[in-house]
Amino acid sequence: MKQVFVILLLLATTKVHSQKLELSTKSDSAIYYYYQGWEQVLDYGHFSKSEDAYRKMHQHDPEFLVGLSLLVRITMDTSERIQMLRKIEQNANEVKGDERLLLNLFTDLIKLYSYRERGLTKKLNALAETAYDNAESTLALLAEKYPDDIYYKSEYIEFIHRNSGAQAALDALSKHFPEPPPFMFGYTAQLQSELGQFDEALKRAKEFEQLMKNKEAPYVFMVYAKIYKEKGNNDQALDYAQEALKVDPGHILAKRMVNELSSD
Repeated sequence: MKQVFVILLLLATTKVHSQKLELSTKSDSAIYYYYQGWEQVLDYGHFSKSEDAYRKMHQHDPEFLVGLSLLVRITMDTSERIQMLRKIEQNANEVKGDERLLLNLFTDLIKLYSYRERGLTKKLNALAETAYDNAESTLALLAEKYPDDIYYKSEYIEFIHRNSGAQAALDALSKHFPEPPPFMFGYTAQLQSELGQFDEALKRAKEFEQLMKNKEAPYVFMVYAKIYKEKGNNDQALDYAQEALKVDPGHILAKRMVNELSSD
């Protein structure tokens, strides 16, 4: 990942002025719901509540394009996605600086999802050749420059996982989260299960379950579902994925796993 190392080298010679990316919206309420949307989907794995938060954000500032892009990423309404993506592309030049880098990244992810959903394989493969590497590079920059924005760092680790595998993601997680937030306990368990470290994964999953006790967190069930799927116990994995759907009927990943395991 040469781009990542070049960016980090540049950062080493650049004075950091802020610990958090400054967003262009002037609405405090939009910013509140922006971060609440991140919290719901990453901390608790609750897609429906995340979507609700992003819709409230959009109501407070319909012109906040980075926020709008997150709503586009999570909505399951295809016509709405196309309409909102068109608005983003038409107005993207109004967004500047690091926020524009973030918008470009999210826009590419929306397009990848849309191409996959519509079966546009050629477009999907052409964009994927650069999009995943660019996503990792962009998030590497933001993770170093804005260390208080933990959600961008979390997505950075997810792209390391996607591009370089579970061990690389675990190593990056240790570096960027020396004191990991709760959701990273769940993600660590998933990575450990991919490496065949099932005892450690289940131990970490139980720790995560305790941290989420008395919270509405379908992510707990999905962590167990992924561990048991890696173990080859598809029946138990399916049970857990179905439990996640009971808590959050709009959970995209749980739906995908239920469909996959039910067809086996």
